[in-house]
Amino acid sequence: MRDRLADKDEEGAIAAMGALGPDDAATMLKRTDLRALAVKAFNDNEMARAITGLRGGLLLHKLQWLKAEDSNLALVWPLITDQHTPADEKIELYRHNEMRDFFVDLCGDDEMASVVDVLGGSLEAKLNWMFAEGTSIKAVNAKIAAAPEPQRVALYRLDYMREDFKRLLNLGEMAMMVDRLGGTLDQKLTWMASEGTNGGLVFPKVRRATVGELSKVTETTKAAIRRELSSSDYRWFERMLGEGVLTWGDVHTSITEPHYELKDEHDASKGWKLEKFGIDGRYEITYRRTELRIRVKIKFKGVAATAAHKKIWSDGIANRWNNKFHLENDRRLPIVFEPVWVTSGEHVTVELHPPPIVREDSENWYAGPTANSDPSKPPDTTLGDTAAHEFGHLVGLPDEYRLRREDFERIVGRPPTDADKDPRIGYSGPAIMRWGGSDIEARHLASFVKWINAHSLAGERTFRLVAGPP
Repeated sequence: MRDRLADKDEEGAIAAMGALGPDDAATMLKRTDLRALAVKAFNDNEMARAITGLRGGLLLHKLQWLKAEDSNLALVWPLITDQHTPADEKIELYRHNEMRDFFVDLCGDDEMASVVDVLGGSLEAKLNWMFAEGTSIKAVNAKIAAAPEPQRVALYRLDYMREDFKRLLNLGEMAMMVDRLGGTLDQKLTWMASEGTNGGLVFPKVRRATVGELSKVTETTKAAIRRELSSSDYRWFERMLGEGVLTWGDVHTSITEPHYELKDEHDASKGWKLEKFGIDGRYEITYRRTELRIRVKIKFKGVAATAAHKKIWSDGIANRWNNKFHLENDRRLPIVFEPVWVTSGEHVTVELHPPPIVREDSENWYAGPTANSDPSKPPDTTLGDTAAHEFGHLVGLPDEYRLRREDFERIVGRPPTDADKDPRIGYSGPAIMRWGGSDIEARHLASFVKWINAHSLAGERTFRLVAGPP
């Protein structure tokens, strides 16, 4: 065979090679000197005929001869698709960078995707060759979809593979890719932060994560996310992890509400006038995994409020607002109302006055020296029930006293009855927004139910309001 190759007797050399037994064929393929003679003697087609006609030898060695000849994919294809070639010989090719480089030269995107399917092997091995060739998102997605979950998740442990994905994808595409790969929230966020990300991409990942995954996001991952998000978005990211917040909003409502007032507060004989009042509601609303929470941040000025004052007001608000209704779909969520006493970042500033109490409104309360709010005694401090009424204004609700008939129907949602006639003028409702001292009713929560249903999760059923605690 050597002589025939040296004499460039192509047909004779091909016949001699085909006559070799399996062991001799395997030995011949390892001889680089014979391979060099074959490259000089054969053209592409002749080399392919000679190699495919062998009755022995490894696929790797056969491809090395075709590579030396500068073959093409059409001539290589019969070798890699040969059903008699053991699967382990095909997979062995991935361990040799020279083979990867060979196929990179032979293939375009679609061709390489077909080659790795023929060769088999792990998802990592296939993607390694595809990325080396310069692949497409479509081709990568197809391989990921076909791979078992353990192989997909295993990619997160490979720094070089992450870099390959970064070169292929932009930040939005990376966010979609980690969903295809699966894995934990920490793994997904790590790759997203490496590519570059933002709150709009991070928050949906946290929302869909299980409760158990939230606490397993590492400090390293948090630091990487912090570098990518704005300070405001990062604070919400931390609350999503630590408090189970799903979505949120800072709400500002503004309405005008008319009701009758005395023309002269000191002389009732002068009668009544219809007066308009502006109601500004400002609050933070958070939909959490375990509740809907409405929080009003209140800053005080004027006389100092003690812990006793704040407890009176907090307890009064909780007593009238909390545990009266809850939300239901597939789950049950309490609706929690919370005043928060702050020194900055407030929704509203309330001025505190010393007694005697004249008249409170949403921005003017009383804080007496004895913190006395016992309604059976002359109080020196705004009562808990009064604070609960004023809290209603802080979340955007109008007064429900001394109303015109049409305003009563609009606010209360029904025609007034004789029982609703105010002894002085107009009509007054039966609940908390009349004078305080009563609980909230379903209508007072309509805006919060509307909000959570407008911000519910994908596929989530509509929440409905149900009386009583969950």
